[in-house]
Amino acid sequence: MDIQFFNIQKTLNDDNIFNINAERKYREAEDYFFYFDRADLALKLLKSALKLSATHVKSMKLIADIYYSNGKIKKAFDYYSQAAALQPCDVSVLSSLAVVCEALNKNENALDFINLAFEHYSSKNIKIYSQMCDLKFLLLLKMKKYSEAKKFFDKINKTIPYDEFKMVTVARNSETLQKKLLLKERMENLNIKFG
Repeated sequence: MDIQFFNIQKTLNDDNIFNINAERKYREAEDYFFYFDRADLALKLLKSALKLSATHVKSMKLIADIYYSNGKIKKAFDYYSQAAALQPCDVSVLSSLAVVCEALNKNENALDFINLAFEHYSSKNIKIYSQMCDLKFLLLLKMKKYSEAKKFFDKINKTIPYDEFKMVTVARNSETLQKKLLLKERMENLNIKFG
């Protein structure tokens, strides 16, 4: 393993942790965007946070989220890409890149990013697991990879026992289970094409 990589990552993390002013601006921007619907002020604060700390990944992600929500998909892609360059194993960034690529009709790239997200997935990312599954399934269908879609669906059905879905359901107010059931229903409809 390359020790240099870990030193760089530690420096990046230390910069994000110890730059209190950048973190304050980020948190204030979150409030403006999520609670006051003021994307313009949020963007101004986030860009200011990036001037204080050019490696503040949370600011990059939120800027990308804001651009995506405002339909500026290419700008969102640019900021998610910058965040991914700094944190290449961040599942939320990788899955967001997949969403953006899908919106840009770059389905092959989207599938690559979502596959990377699955490679780095851990239980701490359980909140976005169902969205990742939905996106991968959708991409496989769009690309007419029906047999691969069926294999993927069968795999996720086997790897997550029902009891774990009950835990997730309680934690996410049934949203995960509802998405799972919708995914299963779509797959059953798709089985007509296989049979």
